[in-house]
Amino acid sequence: MESKKYMSMRNDVVEMGFRNMDPFTADLFCLVLRQVKKNIEDDQVINKYVCEFSYSYLKRLLVLDNHYTKNKTSKKIDDFRKTVLTTYYEFIDENTERYTVVFTQIENDKKNEILRIKINPDFYEFFLPRSKFTYFSLMEFVSLKTMYSKRLFIMLKQFRTTGYRRISVEAFREFMGADDKTYDDYAQLKRRVLLPAVNELVEKNYIKGLQIEEIKGNSGKKVESLLFRFTPEV
Repeated sequence: MESKKYMSMRNDVVEMGFRNMDPFTADLFCLVLRQVKKNIEDDQVINKYVCEFSYSYLKRLLVLDNHYTKNKTSKKIDDFRKTVLTTYYEFIDENTERYTVVFTQIENDKKNEILRIKINPDFYEFFLPRSKFTYFSLMEFVSLKTMYSKRLFIMLKQFRTTGYRRISVEAFREFMGADDKTYDDYAQLKRRVLLPAVNELVEKNYIKGLQIEEIKGNSGKKVESLLFRFTPEV
């Protein structure tokens, strides 16, 4: 695995939580954004907003199992297309609301096993980190198995230099994409979303020294917020 692949993403993009994405789509989404950044920095690249990946490269970089045949890889790309071509991002301040799509064209060359993706230059300008951004390892991100693990990883990486993140249970549920009414019950949210994600991060040691504290409200019965503590990154 290529270990030294890192990327920075604006916090307001991160906080949109990879909406409606499955693990493959989220991984490829990040890979494209990183590749475009490399294209822009490379004077030899002409079509800077176009990325081209062979199926074999995707399988290697996204750590896909050997059971990903040509047809299954093509099917996952098709699912990616259906998700991202309908995904837009909101950038709102007190005076302006702006909505922009991420990708403008996706070409799946099944015969030659090549994927070509064109990113919207306007979105990329918004994607570029400014003063507040999240820095993380792309290889660690893609190795995580579930979207819950990926979202928690990104959420904590936003605070990687402080080692401290407090979030309300309601905001945590929204960020994690736990929209099913089952997760209105905190016990279910903890058992099926929080703990599996935490356990994977701890097992892989991607967030060092990770601990969770449940903070209850005035009644002392209902958990209202979660406090994550971990070793700050220098």
